[in-house]
Amino acid sequence: MGGPLDEILVLEIRNGKHIFLSLQGSFQRTCFGLPLATLASLGGKGVRNVDLETIRSFGGGGMPDELWRMTDFLMQYGRSCGSLFLERGDEKLCRGIRECLDTAREFDSVLLEEQEMGVLSMAETLLRFLDALPDSVIPAEMYEKAIRLGESNGSIMQVTLPL
Repeated sequence: MGGPLDEILVLEIRNGKHIFLSLQGSFQRTCFGLPLATLASLGGKGVRNVDLETIRSFGGGGMPDELWRMTDFLMQYGRSCGSLFLERGDEKLCRGIRECLDTAREFDSVLLEEQEMGVLSMAETLLRFLDALPDSVIPAEMYEKAIRLGESNGSIMQVTLPL
């Protein structure tokens, strides 16, 4: 959630001496690793554009803007990309996407200029975002039911998720 970093890192060399490294800096707040409900409460303002009390208040609901923006981008530009989610994106583009998500800025035109690499980078960033969530999108108690539903050849069953 941001804040100072002031730590000493000790490197132990096998059969050798210890090396002490002093680390100082500050953490950047990021939407990666925050619960979906917390992100939804920000109303699309960007995690770096709101005060910490707003983030901690834990209100709101619905789909977080960060998730919506990545999904919408992939729906618009990723349909013709045959290797979507199979190939890695560009690390520099992934960092740029993350910065745009954290600050609620529009995605740079660079993503569109890079065409397929921009789409692959967005897909990789989406996977990283989902992987960093503290809780699964599908709660553990609903996972088996969701798997059975997916395997049931078109039968429809209502799944109620806890709020």
